[in-house]
Amino acid sequence: MKQMRLTLSNPPLRRLLLAQAPADFADWMDAVAIIALLAYHWHVAPLIFAFLAVAFALPYLIVGPAAGALVDRMDVRRILILSNLGRGLATLALAFAPGWPSLLALI
Repeated sequence: MKQMRLTLSNPPLRRLLLAQAPADFADWMDAVAIIALLAYHWHVAPLIFAFLAVAFALPYLIVGPAAGALVDRMDVRRILILSNLGRGLATLALAFAPGWPSLLALI
């Protein structure tokens, strides 16, 4: 409990956590929508859900370390705005995926 109070008493960290909450919620909503699309609209095989898990994890493994090092050297506000715009464009692109292979490639 003491750590929670210390964390929330740090204004920059508190603002960062509050800014992260809507992005995490949007990621969760994207995942639910993608799973529902695969299961109920395209009726894909169970193996495709394994590919989906890999598609969700690969960006964190491949791009994450380099992006993290680059972002640490840039303005945080600019990065947050640009990353949220990029998320919006990526989500819009998911809506136009014609099939599951292109959907997984976009993810």
